[in-house]
Amino acid sequence: MLLPLPEPRPSIGPIRASFLAPTLATGPLLLWVSQGRAAIRIDSTVHDLRAGQMLRVPAGVRYSISTEPGCIAFPIGVEAGGRAIETMRWQIPAGWEKRLVYEFALNLSYLKEPVTAPLELVPDASSVPDAATGLLPPPPRSGDAFRIALVLLRDPGDPRTARELAAAAGIGERTLQRRFTQETGLSFAKWRTRVRLSTAADLLRDDHEIGWVAHQVGFAGASALARAFRTHLGTTPGRYKEHFATLTGRIEPGGALPALPPPGIPASETWPHVNAAHVAVWVCRGTAEVDVAGRTWHLRRGDAILLPAGLPNTVRVAPDSLLLPLGFRSTQAITLSSADLRPVSFPVEDEGWLLHALISTYTALRPPGHDRSAAFDLVVARTLGQGAQAGERDVSPAVRLAAALSREPANETRLADWARSFGLAPRELHQCFRAETGMSLQQWRTLARMTHARAQLDFGLPPTAVGRSVGYAHPPAFTRAFRTAHGLTPQQYLGSREPEREPESWRPAPPPDHHCREA
Repeated sequence: MLLPLPEPRPSIGPIRASFLAPTLATGPLLLWVSQGRAAIRIDSTVHDLRAGQMLRVPAGVRYSISTEPGCIAFPIGVEAGGRAIETMRWQIPAGWEKRLVYEFALNLSYLKEPVTAPLELVPDASSVPDAATGLLPPPPRSGDAFRIALVLLRDPGDPRTARELAAAAGIGERTLQRRFTQETGLSFAKWRTRVRLSTAADLLRDDHEIGWVAHQVGFAGASALARAFRTHLGTTPGRYKEHFATLTGRIEPGGALPALPPPGIPASETWPHVNAAHVAVWVCRGTAEVDVAGRTWHLRRGDAILLPAGLPNTVRVAPDSLLLPLGFRSTQAITLSSADLRPVSFPVEDEGWLLHALISTYTALRPPGHDRSAAFDLVVARTLGQGAQAGERDVSPAVRLAAALSREPANETRLADWARSFGLAPRELHQCFRAETGMSLQQWRTLARMTHARAQLDFGLPPTAVGRSVGYAHPPAFTRAFRTAHGLTPQQYLGSREPEREPESWRPAPPPDHHCREA
């Protein structure tokens, strides 16, 4: 169990039962129960999970989750590669708990650099390299093409042609081909071949006969399968099968993963950015450093701090440490300045409640009527005092301006016009703004635009549309500004990001409409 709850019980409140309504798994999922007990229904089968157990949910199935009071369960999205074809359950080895929380946090994707793919947490019990790892391609994003992909993921041997599959989905064959090429980087034929080979590799690892495997996944025979294996994997099905037949200690469903030490947690940091909403962050393990408007705070385990909207901030996390977002609120609810900031500390017995609040805020697994701002409001109350609301506090014009513009970085209103609306001289507002944010309005506006641009690029929007939405009328101007800020063009940035990750964000949000998803 990651975070044992010593007596007395958490001072914040109880950990309530949570539920996730029936939903379609659009990608592979690991459900890990850190403490307590949870049940997950996949189609008509119910799997009972206890503390320390993990269940793999394949893409394309309908599932629901319910947890008992006191349970902490982490839904961890994983890459589409590997062997996420069947539903299987394992007991995790001791010492992996912190790494699993890190894997969950990777799905929030707030790090500056592209991260490595989540671990293949349930492979064969061997470190012998597998040539088929990562062979399974990502599914297309658009609805019709995704449904066709699910059909083939469930039954790679489906004999229908691309035209027949497209007709069954109500679209044209050319549309189908175009969507697969644009959304997966592979033609439909190559995508289908890789799915067939990935499934064939699974079956060969399970010691099935080569000819049977070939027909099961849609190849004309063993020779056709052999040609595809040589082309894509550089080996033959027979050699591949013999390679895995020599392995010992294979993991059986319900068994334990090999007692290997988990990989360490690397140091990480965020891009310098400007929040569109206030965010509370918490050091679950280790240490971290937070810069806000030129001021620096050094945080250790248990510390939490607010990142105000509109103020430039950067977060750096030490190796083997975990810094997690607890929640967020809009600038309409409360206005914060750098002068308000100070770390607050939570005792060890509150860690379970905070993790449960984190999961309930950032996933659909939550108690009925859960207040997604509860943990954030708790940090605000401990930072500012109970009842601290926007109307009760004297907030500078610079903070109000930064908070307003953080929601609309494309706003071209001049400093003189803003100053007039606040009843100030332009020079006075300029000095106030620099004192509060540590930079000029123009520097700040560029930073805010880059924050929004990264969030929208991570949503998959084309660079031309992103540039217009953040205030650049001409694509070359946007490209120059983005390259200056990041050292790479928007197209290069898109290519560097993991396509399966959620957008760079501390908080969930709808598709961008002048609302930033990053913290």
